[in-house]
Amino acid sequence: MAVTATQVQVPDRSALDGAITSYIAQGFTVQNRGEDFVVLFKKKEFSVLWAVVGFVLCVLPLLVYLIVYATQKDQLVEIRVAASQSQIHWSADREQWWDGEAWHHVSQQLPPDAQVSPDGAHFWDGASWRTMPAGAPAAEADALSESTSADSTEER
Repeated sequence: MAVTATQVQVPDRSALDGAITSYIAQGFTVQNRGEDFVVLFKKKEFSVLWAVVGFVLCVLPLLVYLIVYATQKDQLVEIRVAASQSQIHWSADREQWWDGEAWHHVSQQLPPDAQVSPDGAHFWDGASWRTMPAGAPAAEADALSESTSADSTEER
C-alpha cells in the first residue's frame, strides 16, 4: 500500500498541540505520540459522489456516441465517366479520333456520339464547338442532331 509521508517542523510544544488539533479536524487520527513528536494517519476515502460524477461524465458521452453511430448509415458513391467520352480519344490537334481499333479523320467521319448543334452547322469535339466538316454527309449530321436532341430531352 502506497503512503505519502510528510514531515512538518514546529517551533515548540504548544505549536505541536495546535498542529495536532488542526490535523485531527481534517480527519487524521493519532497513531503514535511522544514528548516531541506525533504520528498522524488518514486513510484514503472512496467518494461515491465523485465516482458517480466520473461514471456519468465518461459513460454519458459514450452512450451519446453509440446512439449517433447506430443512427448513421453506410454511404456508397459511384462515379463513372460518360460512355461517349470514355470511348472517344482525340488526337492532340483534335483532327482525328480513335475508336479503339483505328484513327478516323473528322473530315471523313465524325465520332458516332458526337454532339451536333441544332442547326447542324457545328459539332462538339469534347473541348470546343467546331464547324461541321464539308465532307460530312447531311444525313449523318441530321441523324446526329436528332440523337443529340433526344439525349437532351431524356436528361431533363
